[in-house]
Amino acid sequence: MVPELDPAQLLKRFSQHAFKQPEPKSDWRGELSKKVVSIAGGIPLCLQVFGSLFSDIKSIEGWESKLEQLKRDQNEEVHVRLKISYDSLDTKKQQIFLDIACFLIGWEDWMQVYPGELERWEERKQKKEYAMLMWEGSRLYPTDAIEELQRKFLISINDEHGTFEMHDQIRDMGRNIVQQEPVATRFWENNETSQMLQRRK
Repeated sequence: MVPELDPAQLLKRFSQHAFKQPEPKSDWRGELSKKVVSIAGGIPLCLQVFGSLFSDIKSIEGWESKLEQLKRDQNEEVHVRLKISYDSLDTKKQQIFLDIACFLIGWEDWMQVYPGELERWEERKQKKEYAMLMWEGSRLYPTDAIEELQRKFLISINDEHGTFEMHDQIRDMGRNIVQQEPVATRFWENNETSQMLQRRK
């Protein structure tokens, strides 16, 4: 069992991501940092994501505005609270994030269940390089997007295998966003993928 962090440790972890130092700034950000940590609910992933998000905000008005957003979702599930970081992305970066959450996590399972239709992906599944080419072809400017997604702790990259990785809560957040869309744009369940492929025949 992972031991819980005490309030001082939680504040330190947030500060490392928000200020690149173990303690918050000694001005108004110190008190507001404690409020952010309280909303994070002791969840390390939230501290990482929130810290990176607030590191980009320089004014007290900006901090207070983001805090109000966090307060509205503080009783929701973790993936709902994390959505504030997704909302801070521009449209192209949001598209890339959703592609990763829906298409580039879990390709091994798809290959086992539906190998015939997906055999052309055998050498490419989940590969970062192939995805980057696709995004570049769609003029989504993926290099900047991937850098920002990493900085915001929304994704990581496995350099050994050349694949994207994502925390389960982050993945769930992305897929939940897609499920709320009025028209389905992405699929990740095997049965949904099968139906999509059948319609293409």
